[in-house]
Amino acid sequence: MIGRAFSRGPYPAGGDVNTIWQGAYAPSEDAPALIGFSPGYRQVLDLGRWDRSTFQLPTGQSGIPGHPRYDDSIEEFRAGRQRPLLYSREAVEAYAEHRLLLQPAATGEGAE
Repeated sequence: MIGRAFSRGPYPAGGDVNTIWQGAYAPSEDAPALIGFSPGYRQVLDLGRWDRSTFQLPTGQSGIPGHPRYDDSIEEFRAGRQRPLLYSREAVEAYAEHRLLLQPAATGEGAE
């Protein structure tokens, strides 16, 4: 079943519609207790110091199963931990793991 290639659960989750950790389900005749919701993203913004802002995804950054970043946030998300949400160029460059430089194609004489 192709769905298993994308699924990383199920994971138990607490919360309800009246808590910070939002989560609920609505039983139906077709799928009792399977129709529900849970947070898909967390973010805390520090308006005084943008580089102190944080975020977290419930799964990972990549949408490609098998990629190292596909599901590397699950345990952090479940534990309530956050990652830096960097704003300034200096902070971004200090935390960068890789750099990709894109340049326009050459134009004019000698260009193919």
